[in-house]
Amino acid sequence: MLMFISRDLDVFQSEFDLSEVSSELARDFENLVLADITQSKINDVEYLRWVMVAVEDESPIGYCYFRHHIKKSVTYIGQIYVDKEARGKAIARKLLNMSLDFSFSLLPNQVEIHFTTKELNASKLVDLFFYRAMKQKRNDKFFDIKATAFSSKLELIT
Repeated sequence: MLMFISRDLDVFQSEFDLSEVSSELARDFENLVLADITQSKINDVEYLRWVMVAVEDESPIGYCYFRHHIKKSVTYIGQIYVDKEARGKAIARKLLNMSLDFSFSLLPNQVEIHFTTKELNASKLVDLFFYRAMKQKRNDKFFDIKATAFSSKLELIT
């Protein structure tokens, strides 16, 4: 049974044993997420670090990692991963939607969101990202959103 859950990064690391997930997921998480944390010198005082997780049969099959700089009110959606066998089931879209729901509902009304992906065919995720950002901006006039995907900025017009 497929479930979607959200976890603080530290809780995720203690709750799920990476040796029990696919080697591709474990490698991706270690090489990209943990490397990002080390390189960015992220600490718990300045950043909220979160992982949205797709779980099947009690084992993670995908995740979306993001971090939010508390003082600057900047969110970085840095990594979305889904196991090869689970691709094509809109899991990445659900993980991105969950991350944006979290950002829009719990974070301050002024937020800058950056979404990066190395996937060449990720245009559907980028389109979803921009659609959700524009919809939030339209629905909440007090919400000041600056959205960036790849390195291109999109002007959010209401």
